[in-house]
Amino acid sequence: MQLRVPKKYQRSRRRGLFRGPPRWLLRWLLIFGLAALVYWLVQNPEEARTHAQNTYETVSSRVSNTRRDFFPDAPTPTPDVRTDLAECENAYLLGDFEEAIVACKIAITGRPNDVDLHYRLAHMMVITSDSGTNVERIEEAVDIADKAITAAPEDPRGYIIKAMALDWMREHNLALGPAERALEIDPDSILAKAVIANIYRNLEDYERAASTINEAIEQLEQLPDPDNELVAQVYRNYGRYLIDFAEWEQAIEPYETAYDAMPTHSYIAIELASQVYMSLDLYSQAIAVLERVRTNSPRDASVLYWLSILYSRQGESDSELEVLSICVDANANYVPCLSTLGQRLFWEQNYEQSLDMLERSTELGSDDPYDWFLLARLYYRNQRCDLAAEPLREGYAIRQSTDSIQVGLDDFIRAGSDCNIRLQ
Repeated sequence: MQLRVPKKYQRSRRRGLFRGPPRWLLRWLLIFGLAALVYWLVQNPEEARTHAQNTYETVSSRVSNTRRDFFPDAPTPTPDVRTDLAECENAYLLGDFEEAIVACKIAITGRPNDVDLHYRLAHMMVITSDSGTNVERIEEAVDIADKAITAAPEDPRGYIIKAMALDWMREHNLALGPAERALEIDPDSILAKAVIANIYRNLEDYERAASTINEAIEQLEQLPDPDNELVAQVYRNYGRYLIDFAEWEQAIEPYETAYDAMPTHSYIAIELASQVYMSLDLYSQAIAVLERVRTNSPRDASVLYWLSILYSRQGESDSELEVLSICVDANANYVPCLSTLGQRLFWEQNYEQSLDMLERSTELGSDDPYDWFLLARLYYRNQRCDLAAEPLREGYAIRQSTDSIQVGLDDFIRAGSDCNIRLQ
């Protein structure tokens, strides 16, 4: 009997109901697509280049981020600034603020979140800004204050020092905002009240200035052991308030209290000497105060300048010239000393050195028309009328908008006629 072997099962070759497009059609579609892409690239090269660049940057960024996630860079070590921090503190305590500023700037690179250090540095920048006239230094103080606020937005000190810097910059309305924010954070802050009281005074809101500074004084007197810097700030601002009403004698006590609390703060000594003692013709006391500060800060140009003014008022011309010479040696770019020394040497008929001082003073932007006038006269004396034209025109323009008891517009016109230079 023969067995039947079943056929091997073979899958049906019957096509499905939905058939794809033929291969030749796909081939032609691909060819036409590539042709269209090439045509677009030829017609739009700039757009194509931009698109390619954006795609490259996107892919590169994703690759870079992925690499950074899986293979992070080693963290940058924080610099060791302990030595610089110690130098900053020591120089500050001695009253050598220029040295302290240099050290503190280095120290702050390793202490980016240290609000105390930011406040200290910004405060020094403010009080060494020559009553706010050094705009670059004040702007730097504002920047440091902003960093303190960023580091600790709920700490009032960043806002306080920013308000103080803006106030010294004579941006009193702008200063009000951060001062008010400091009081929102800490309504009992004596320092914030002292600062905002001074802002009110500068805005001529004397009623609020008086009530706020008196409130600060009352709180200060209740403290068992108040900080000397706080005492100095409060009483200095109270003294400033009294000066606005020409109450010179009443201003002596608060200013002396502020000065005794912080004798190394030269700006307080200068205000006490120049705005209180000088107004009362107490020249000996004024000189004594500034000479005392000078021992701690021998390179402080503002102290030396005011000392020269006081010696001049006392008729001590030798001491005046000596102090002015020390001043320009200590700070070759301090215009008040260059200007005063240049004028003083002109009167002494020391024309060569006077010319040097006045050239430097005017090059640095002196706003005293007498500097420009004397410089022009020195050029005329040296038979250099070609050089006299610029200082005559600059000085004449300044004098038109600035009062001066030393030189008038007619003086410039006559000096111009000597060199055949018309100013009108």
